[in-house]
Amino acid sequence: REPLLDRPSAVKPPVHSQAKESASEPASHSTEERDLAQEIELAAKKPIPQDSVNSANGRIAPRKLKSLQKQLETANVLSDSENIARRQSLLELGQSQDPGVREILVEHAQDNVSIIRDGAITALGELGDPAGLPAVLRALLDRNADVIRAAFNSLKKIGDARVVRPLLCYGLERPQWKPLANDTLVRFGSRVVSELL
Repeated sequence: REPLLDRPSAVKPPVHSQAKESASEPASHSTEERDLAQEIELAAKKPIPQDSVNSANGRIAPRKLKSLQKQLETANVLSDSENIARRQSLLELGQSQDPGVREILVEHAQDNVSIIRDGAITALGELGDPAGLPAVLRALLDRNADVIRAAFNSLKKIGDARVVRPLLCYGLERPQWKPLANDTLVRFGSRVVSELL
């Protein structure tokens, strides 16, 4: 069997929207990169499909939430140990399965520190809330490889078919990431076909 992205039918779909510039957008602004960014932005703006499963159904204790939020507000972002503690707080928020923490995670997915972005994207995957998908999709454009890997892993966990077209484009435009894009698409099974038809 040939990988999905190597098939002739896996051509880049047309893009119909303009993507915003972001701090995480790659330095290269080639036409292909802009098309990829536009495809990701288009998918991020799509409504949540009705067949998406929201596994975020837990509740975090108010005292625990306050403690984790305080840790995230740490002022010394240059300290590695404090950044590791902040990342751990984000992971705990994701593991709480409380849909109320999604906005906190989305906010930290745009942090200036890559380990924090990585933690926020990983936590959004753990949360499993399809409403967090736009932040995870946009993380595919991050400059940091760890953040991109976290985004692929989170996309698998969220399991939302809105990612099919952006992942096809991603594998074509960034061949070094094709194996992860293929692996993520394979996990969607028949939903890949239905999304493309």
